[in-house]
Amino acid sequence: MGIDILYFMDHDLPTDDFRNFCTEFKKRVKGNAFILDDYDTSKPNIPATDIWHIGRFSDYEDEIHLSYNSKSFQCQLDVYKNTVEIRETEINGDSALDGFKWNHMVDMFERDFPISGKEWADKMIDICRKYFAPILHSKKILLTADSSSYRHETLAGDFLMEQGKSIDEALEMNKSFSPPCKVWRNDEAFGREYEDYYDTDVDSSIGALFVFDF
Repeated sequence: MGIDILYFMDHDLPTDDFRNFCTEFKKRVKGNAFILDDYDTSKPNIPATDIWHIGRFSDYEDEIHLSYNSKSFQCQLDVYKNTVEIRETEINGDSALDGFKWNHMVDMFERDFPISGKEWADKMIDICRKYFAPILHSKKILLTADSSSYRHETLAGDFLMEQGKSIDEALEMNKSFSPPCKVWRNDEAFGREYEDYYDTDVDSSIGALFVFDF
């Protein structure tokens, strides 16, 4: 099945209180949002399309879920204290991020195979700028692997999700790993040597992290 890519954007929405979050989010989408206090019980009452849905699961109250569905655009986002994970995004019925796996992405960055890595990253950034940054006020996106790497899983699952660290704070914590993951930003991500992407001297060969500014 391959290793999925996790996409984390920064945001400046208030997450200290669910109601405060909903109030601010509704301002940013001009009131076009419907609040679901509990996804476990409220799902049958979700209104149809062209509106944002805001909610939580009862067992995960520190995590806020956003979803949107229209004829041309659908997305699901998970909101943590300082980051938002892009879960699913479709534009005109097709995956906005092409459904590539981690190793395919690295192949594109290293060798422009199967398509140009720079073009793929530019498309990703354009989508984030158009659909998400105006609401989230995001300035950057971090790409991590969802599995097969203790370092990546710790950074995403522990630092960003559970501890609510910002992207910059999580990258600072990356320095505590032995060895730290290499971090490539913007154009540094493309056309590098194999060893800049994969680590051969640790249990997991999945190495580099990637950050792109908007």
